[in-house]
Amino acid sequence: MKAAWIIFLIELLVYHFLKHSIEDQELAAIILIFINIPFVLIAFSRFRVKIISLFLLLGFSIRMVCMFFDIYGRGIFMLPHSGGDTEGFLMSGLRIANDLSLLFETIYGGVYSKFLGIVFFIGPEDRLIGQYINVLLGITIILIVLKIFSEMDIEGKTKNFSLIIMLFLPHAIIFSSILLRENIIAFLVTISLLFFIKWYKNSRAIYLVLSTILVLLASLIHSGVIGIVLGYFFMLIFYSRRHKKLVFSSKSFVGFILLVLLMSFISLAPIENVVFLSKFTQYAEDVDDVYNIATGSGRGGSSYLTGITIDSPVDFLIYGPIKMIYFIGSPLPWDWRGILDITSFAYDGLVYLLMFLYPIINYKKIVKKDPLTLSILVMIVSTIFIFGIGVSNAGTALRHRYKMFYILLILATVTLYRNKSLFNKNKN
Repeated sequence: MKAAWIIFLIELLVYHFLKHSIEDQELAAIILIFINIPFVLIAFSRFRVKIISLFLLLGFSIRMVCMFFDIYGRGIFMLPHSGGDTEGFLMSGLRIANDLSLLFETIYGGVYSKFLGIVFFIGPEDRLIGQYINVLLGITIILIVLKIFSEMDIEGKTKNFSLIIMLFLPHAIIFSSILLRENIIAFLVTISLLFFIKWYKNSRAIYLVLSTILVLLASLIHSGVIGIVLGYFFMLIFYSRRHKKLVFSSKSFVGFILLVLLMSFISLAPIENVVFLSKFTQYAEDVDDVYNIATGSGRGGSSYLTGITIDSPVDFLIYGPIKMIYFIGSPLPWDWRGILDITSFAYDGLVYLLMFLYPIINYKKIVKKDPLTLSILVMIVSTIFIFGIGVSNAGTALRHRYKMFYILLILATVTLYRNKSLFNKNKN
């Protein structure tokens, strides 16, 4: 996909120099997209296993159809999650494209809107360009995950099964087709994990630096993903390269707890200059505000756990795991209001629940024995805890948990593959 991205960037730059002489920017955007598509197809053709190429082609085609339908088929029906935020991001991006001074001002959509503004300033001021970038990101993420599978020696039917889930999970298709920021966050955290795995395997410091920078960039867009850093801390503090395993001591354990407390203090303190944690500092001025956020207002018909009150650290420990499960799996069966909730659980919430619970069920047999998979589990649990505490609405949860979808899938896939390998070994 590198060629497709490079060509797309060149297309935008060439267009920028011709921009003032082009009247129909929508047509120009369509032309740029169709010029770029063959380079995406070339990337697919390089896979030696042709069934993978065909799956990728089908997944890409579905995303392209959804992208065009979201723009030109709205008279028939609106795709889920389209409207509201998508239109806000679009309007902010267009405003910035016509007034770059807004890059230094507070604006709806924050960093993502500013990213769109720069794209619209360089290329056509049309939503097609922004949504096509999401399509490219969606496919690029999948290719990164396949690379991670190779790094972790995952092959065969298990890898192909996970590929099918990535390509055809309905919300993965939607978030890769409409104008939302979820895909760029998912891209940053997934490629961050790839660099982290490379650091784990060969200890080159540059990979650790890159993985950390990428998570911080994702945190600029939404601070909740900062929990991933705890997984990095966990590996840095407890992993012994000499022994090639996790080594727990009172000294290292205290160090890890201090780092966790430091992150908690920074995220809950009113420190306006900590840009990576702006989402937290925007709403939490003191501990009471944190309790109010955790309790939740329960707005909307898809709200959940509206009857609980969190006003102490003990309540955090009691209700935190419960809110995590609701965040991962909502709308849960006892909250169903109709067929939409049932289908949403069937093709989204249930998938996340299975991906989350399977590694935990196999913790002692698989996850605990491998430092890398254990650190990924720490990333996932800490991030889900952060999001779970702050979310009390199934619709909001559905969007936020997608940010962790690919990392969850990677952990579940690795656990499944090694579990099957262990079973076959014992059988023989």
